[in-house]
Parts: sequence; C-alpha cells; structure tokens
Amino acid sequence: MNTSFKDILQNFLNDMAYYKCVNLLLGQYSDTETMTAYNKKENDGKSEASNNECETKVGVPKIVFCRLASPGNPIDFVFSRNKDGIKLSYGFKVETDAKDALPLLICEASLYLEYKDETDKSHRLLLKHVLNDRREQNLIGDIQIDRADIFLALKDVITKGGASISWTAKISWLDVSSEEMQANISNTEYKPNPITSTIYGTIPIAVTEESTNYDTMFKQAEGILCWEKLIGPNDESIYFMDTMRDDTICFLPQEYRVKAMDTNAPEMTTSLESEGANGGFHALIRFRIGPHILPSAKREAYQFLQNRKGKKYFKLRYAGYDSARFEWGAEMEGGSLYGPDGFKALSCDEKIEAAPESSFFIVMRSPTDGLINLFHELITQKGIVIGNVFFTVHEGLTGENKREIGPIPVKLDLQELTGFQTQVSILENTDKEIKMPFYQAKITNQGKYALVIGGVEMTARHWKKNEVTDVYRNLRCTNAWPATLNPGENIIVSLTQEQISSMKKKQALFFIDKDYWNELTCEPYDIRLLDKDIKSIVNEYNQDAVYDLDKWVLKVGTNFEWADFPNLIAVWVHLKNDLGVDEKVALIKGEEAKVIMTPNLNALIKTQSAEKRVFNYRVALVTRDNADAFSWSEWTTYSESDNLYLIEEDIKTLYNL
Repeated sequence: MNTSFKDILQNFLNDMAYYKCVNLLLGQYSDTETMTAYNKKENDGKSEASNNECETKVGVPKIVFCRLASPGNPIDFVFSRNKDGIKLSYGFKVETDAKDALPLLICEASLYLEYKDETDKSHRLLLKHVLNDRREQNLIGDIQIDRADIFLALKDVITKGGASISWTAKISWLDVSSEEMQANISNTEYKPNPITSTIYGTIPIAVTEESTNYDTMFKQAEGILCWEKLIGPNDESIYFMDTMRDDTICFLPQEYRVKAMDTNAPEMTTSLESEGANGGFHALIRFRIGPHILPSAKREAYQFLQNRKGKKYFKLRYAGYDSARFEWGAEMEGGSLYGPDGFKALSCDEKIEAAPESSFFIVMRSPTDGLINLFHELITQKGIVIGNVFFTVHEGLTGENKREIGPIPVKLDLQELTGFQTQVSILENTDKEIKMPFYQAKITNQGKYALVIGGVEMTARHWKKNEVTDVYRNLRCTNAWPATLNPGENIIVSLTQEQISSMKKKQALFFIDKDYWNELTCEPYDIRLLDKDIKSIVNEYNQDAVYDLDKWVLKVGTNFEWADFPNLIAVWVHLKNDLGVDEKVALIKGEEAKVIMTPNLNALIKTQSAEKRVFNYRVALVTRDNADAFSWSEWTTYSESDNLYLIEEDIKTLYNL
C-alpha cells in the first residue's frame, strides 16, 4: 500500500464518530483464518512510527472472563451485598485463539447469564455492560438482584456447573484494499458502509466450593436470609430458610389437613342453623385444620443443605414469617363444593401458624337433605384441595424484607389426617449378634379407630459432643407396607440385616464400633383411616345433625286458660344462655304455644349437644291496664325438657294474686 494512501486512510481512522470500532482489513473477513488489519498510528512522541507498524495480524475475537489480581487469579464475577440486596459485578475481555495475533474489535455485544432452576425451567439474565473502543477491549458492568432467593438459586446452580454465559458480538469491517476504496480514498465526501458479521459463544462458569473462585465470588454476599423452595418426590413444595446458624433452619409445612382427635376420628362438628323466616334449617360443618409435615420433605431439605453446608443435621424451627392467610381455592369456585347444593364456604380463622401443634378452623354450610351423600363424596374424592395458605416471610440481612410465598394446599380429606394418635418407641437392642444399640422401633395405635400405615422414614445418626457427625437416611426395613394397626395394637419395625451390615463402622482395624449409631428415629407416613371406619364416623356426624334438627327446638306454651285472666293481652318470654342465645317472643291472648328458639351460629360452633342446653328465662305480662309499660320477673333457670310451659301459678305470681 503506497504511503499517500496510508496517510489518507488515517483520516478515516480519526473519524471516530462514524468509524468507531470498525476493523480496516487488507482483504476480506474470514472466520477461520488469520487476517491483516490496518490500525491507527500510535506515536509516543519519541520516534515516528514506521510504515509497517500499522499493519497487524488479527483473528476472530471471543469474549472471556477477566481475571482479578487476587491469589489464584479468580474470574471477575462477584456477588456482594449492598443496601438494595445483592449486586453482581462482572468483567469480560476480548481475546482471540489465533497465534501471534490481536483480536478484531467488536462494535457491540450482548451477554446473558443462563441457568436452570430446580424445576428444570430455563432462565436468561441480561448482563448490562459498557464496551470500550480501545485496542484491548473489555466489557464491564453490574446488575442488582433484589431477591435473595434468586441469588441463592444462582449460587447453587453455579456451584453445580449448571450456569454459563452466552454471548453474541458484532464485528464491523471494511476491506481497505478493495478497488472501491482505492478509487475513492481521496474523496473527502466518501463514506463507505462497513460490513457487519455476527459471532457467538459460550463461557462456562466452573466454580466449586473447593475452587479459588468460590470465596471471591460469594464471600461478600454471605449472611443473607432467604426462603428457598425444593420440589419433593411427590411434587410437593418444600419451603425452608437457612438461618445462618450451623444447625437451625426455618421450615414450613407441605400441606394442611383435617386434624385427628384422640380417637383418630377427624375433628369436625355438625350442627344446625335456622334459615330465619323460611322456617327451615341448614347444617354447619366446622373442621379443625392443622399443618402437616411430610417426613420425605424433611429428608430432602436435610440432604440439600448437607450438600451445600457440609452439616449432617439441622433443627427445624417453624418461624421466619410475619403472618399467614387462607384463601379458598378453585374447587370452591362460586363459593360451593359439589355445586349449589353442596358445601358452601363460610368463614376461616385469621390466625394461622406453621408449628405442628397449631390449628385453625374453617366453617362450611350444607343443606340438611343429602348431607350424608356429601360426606361420602368427600371420602370418594380423596385429598381434594379446597384452598391454600400463603405466608408473608422475612428475608434480607436482618429479616427487614418481606414477600409472600405459597401456595401451601389445604386438603379436605377425612381419612388422611394430621396428628394421628400413634406412639413411636425406639427399642434397645438385646441381640448380641447385631452390632448396633438400636435397630427396631415400635409403633402403637393409641386411638379408638384402626389405622393403615403406608411406610416409615427411618434415620440413624452418630452424635459426638452434642453434634451430629454422621447420618444414614432412608433406611430399609423388613416390614411389608401398607400395614393395618387396630386400636391398642403395635407393630415392630426392624432394619434389614443387609442394611445393618452396610452401616457397620470399624473403631479399629478389626473391631466394630457397636455404639457408633447412637440415635435412631422412626416416622410413620401415609397414615389413614379404614374405609369402613370413616363411613361409620360420618354417619354419626350426620345423625348428630339430624338429632339437632329434632331436638334443638324449644316450644314455649301456656298451661293455663286465657279466660281465667280477662285483663291479660299477651305474655312476653325472654330466654338467654351462655352460648349466645338471646331470644324474646310474645304469646298473644289465645295462643297455646310457639317455637321460640332454634340454635344460632354462635351456639352451634360452641356445642352440638342438645343435652347441654340450659336457659335462663323471665316473663312479663301485658295487660289492658299497662299495655305499654310492664316489668319483667326475676330470671329463672330451666333445662328440663324441650317444652317450657307457663303455668297458672307463674301468671298469678306476676299478678300478685
């Protein structure tokens, strides 16, 4: 290339507004071969650049991580805490694989952090950056991650090798040796259009907990409180939070179920409410709902955290949330389950907790006719979800951030309950041939009804100085499942001989440490009532409602002749009790009786026993002499029968006769 052409070409290079990051090639672009580029002269003021100094070997560029000036030269990909959450800072540079060559300049680039979450769903996170136009190009930027759960999910997937950087870059170039350029180079108005080529690439992120990159990448972001979610073996959501204490995690239930009573029957009450002017009744059904923890979900969370933190055991705390709320689900669409003549959603307690011993109540309404059929429908459709619980949880550096997580399903299943009366005892080993202190557990049914046990979750631990240093989960046992356990009966659960042999720990060269596994736990799961028993139970509940329909009626009548009291116009009767009943009715001259009281909602919720009805009543007379002004008698307690008769002596007493 002649000298005059080079001088004119420098003018193009100086026009940075138009030719920024444009590669001036001596020939065509190639994505496989080394090329020659003409670069702007760089004069250090000491010597004039030679003619061939501006011609440089170049190769196809690629984007790679910058390296930090730290021990081990970790990659420039760093998470750190700030007042808004987590900041991800990153730096990349442009290189080439071509030998003894410089990379072509890139004019723009797009970078994405790509990964898959625990549900195998793919995510692409755009990495914003600034690209400089110097010969040694780099791309520097940062993004804000405002949710700690996203950060922890990223941390997990990065350390498992499941994340990478995908990039796309554009190369802009001109062939300055072309005839067109040679012919027009002296034309100051000539503005050739650069040609654009696109290249692609992927940068793996190879970071493990043992690598030099790990501390640099994550150390500045430690101490973040965040609720995380795993998907269990039965597609259940497992919510937990690392409290940053070595041995404690916050944990939420996987579902809510109907609570079991001491008898193992579902804790529910049926009673009646008057339909008012219509004169009829409908049934009110009140269910006690409690949180349910799946043993397999605990195992999944333990194993996940053990892989992350190296700890073998964690204490569960049912905390880390601000509040919880219940929301009726899609099955209750329109406010009813099983159509307009089915169960109608009425109310739910506002106070909902996560601890296994806690509970809340929901109330549903149903026509009295066909109530037994609705119960049987519930038995047939096992595990129907009537709503969900959502928790408002604490996150951040000190728990200052809040967000809502869920849903956690609420199941209306009358057989698979929570809180069954099963007692689990770990039996001490008396067999000298078995080198373990414990290998058996006894499960006893302490309730009134038989139970079907679906299986057990057995775990062995080695405790040393108040710390679990070894753990063996999901142990195999000799029992066949499911197994039926009648009231008062027990079943012995034993580890298989193969399982015991695989757990042997040598204390010395030839000796087995028989006391190594010094704790054994056994948790039965998939427990349910027998079909025949639950049908018998719901029949009893239905009979209670029908009994109420007959008995929760109080008839107030007269046991005197109106003609004996010619001045008497009417008799007022006022009844009250501790269950919230407060009713008044007037018997007009000539009326023999009236049905005065049927149970209201408040009374029904507190009792369903007609035998517990105790009333206080008082009477007032309305006479022709004082039709507008009358006084009440003293209160009298009444609980003898379903009929309260005002006798002649009552009237005479009020008349002062």
